[in-house]
Amino acid sequence: MTGRWVFQSHLSPLRAALYAVAYVAIYSCGLGALQLLALWGAPPLANGATVFVTAPLSFLAGRLIFTNDNNRKQVA
Repeated sequence: MTGRWVFQSHLSPLRAALYAVAYVAIYSCGLGALQLLALWGAPPLANGATVFVTAPLSFLAGRLIFTNDNNRKQVA
């Protein structure tokens, strides 16, 4: 749904696979950020700060995967 609603692009099998791989990578980055917060002794309330890492990565991944098909048309 992200590709269609946010980036106005269709979901092909390749894009679906890339999106799934991207989310595993983004999830791993979020876990890494949690580990860093724990190492730095941050209080548990600070765990929400991982959103500042994962949200931009999620948007960028979606943007790269679901590029607008209309932008790819060449002008003759």
